[in-house]
Amino acid sequence: GKIMNTRKVHPIVKPTYILRVIAWSFWGLAIISLSYENLHYSNYIWLFLFINVILYPHIAYLITIRSKNSRNFEVGNQLIDAFIGGIWISIVQFSLWPTFSIILCVGMSNMLVKGVRLMLSGLLIMLIGAVLCAFFYGATFLPITGTITSLLCASFCFTYAILVANTAYRYAMSAAHAKRQIRSKNSQLSNIAHKLSEYLPKQLVNNIMGDNEAAIASHRREKLTLFFSD
Repeated sequence: GKIMNTRKVHPIVKPTYILRVIAWSFWGLAIISLSYENLHYSNYIWLFLFINVILYPHIAYLITIRSKNSRNFEVGNQLIDAFIGGIWISIVQFSLWPTFSIILCVGMSNMLVKGVRLMLSGLLIMLIGAVLCAFFYGATFLPITGTITSLLCASFCFTYAILVANTAYRYAMSAAHAKRQIRSKNSQLSNIAHKLSEYLPKQLVNNIMGDNEAAIASHRREKLTLFFSD
């Protein structure tokens, strides 16, 4: 028969996948804009951009949803994003708005997945990526950004911040709904336990409600004396 995949995917994986697709797609537009304005890239850079924008987000997502621990894999994806972002910062010669955009997007995404600690780790990984790329590719500092690229980056930073905030809001609402359901179930179980305690020994009720299978399964023979009275 067909074997079903019963691994539960962490709820943060899908939203971050969508954000990753959007962010790297924007980056492709930013590189095209930079190339049009003042920078010229080799064929290897365009190939790297193609892999980064078209292939990487989807491959990372497919691997993550098939993993045993999807949240840990997503944390790894976030660090890979940071490293790639550092490489691109060096490639664009530390152009101000593109550099700010990458730092902002990666930092906000890291915060969304695992808070400040992951964000700081991401910034460190990003710095390592930028230094390594500068060492092998060559370091040039050209912070000036053209008008088109600046407007593109500024508008995207605003849009991305809204998207991340909306994702965080929906995630928080989902968690709050889950907590309400848990409280409701606990209340129902408490009522059931109270009703059972009216007919069964308290210890047996505690074993049942506490899921103490060993205590429930254990048994012994006892002699009973029955008295019938009319």
